[in-house]
Amino acid sequence: MVAELVDALVLGTSIARCEGSSPFHGTYGNFISRCNNFGSFGIICYRIISNRRNSLLVLGLLLILGLVSPSESLAGFSNPAVITIACLFILSHALQKSHVLEYLIININSLIDKSRVLGMIAYLFAIGVASAVVNNTAIVAIFMPVTIRLADKYNISPSKVLIPLSYAAILGGTLTLVGTSTNLIVNSILFDSSNGQVSLGMLEFAKFGIIKFVVGLLYIFTIGYKLLPIRVAKSSSIEDYRLDGYLTEFKVSKNSP
Repeated sequence: MVAELVDALVLGTSIARCEGSSPFHGTYGNFISRCNNFGSFGIICYRIISNRRNSLLVLGLLLILGLVSPSESLAGFSNPAVITIACLFILSHALQKSHVLEYLIININSLIDKSRVLGMIAYLFAIGVASAVVNNTAIVAIFMPVTIRLADKYNISPSKVLIPLSYAAILGGTLTLVGTSTNLIVNSILFDSSNGQVSLGMLEFAKFGIIKFVVGLLYIFTIGYKLLPIRVAKSSSIEDYRLDGYLTEFKVSKNSP
């Protein structure tokens, strides 16, 4: 409860700071701000909705009522790149719900059945291209369970495919401005330091990113793949109670009596 009260006070303070910039100078602006203050404080104390929803609700009301400008409403995020990254996560969720990934996985499965090497090359290449369009962190989160399922299906150690997945996403993220959060932050700093005169283009990193992407994939499929260890995942119970030396596995065939 103490932490929630502190959140409420911080939220109320940030709202009160917006009063001076309100277009409603005088009683009306102050009254609306005070109502938002006490309303958000009560919502947090009685836990009507979560703190995050409460903060967004109050911020939305202040924006709709004209008590803060759009730039002021985003000032609490410290950097505009945060909003861009959030939008990219929304885009990645929409991509996941659109069943485009399922179509891609079906085609890659059929390709892996024919040639495992060509299938994995196509798989990691597709991940790199997707990371150039959507944030690479979201792509790794989306493709991790898919990669683990493919490893189980084709009897490949997960350690042999998860590290290549991560590096393919990182290399693909260097192709465009939105591919990785670091590029967005650097662009934001450059834009602010030049007073809005200079900014990076969408494909500004592509001329060097393509070279790194191709060389990186070649390294992953030649030297890097051989250096990766073969590890078998163990359940937490086996690790906690050190049962490795007391377990025996056997397979019962279909014709066994």
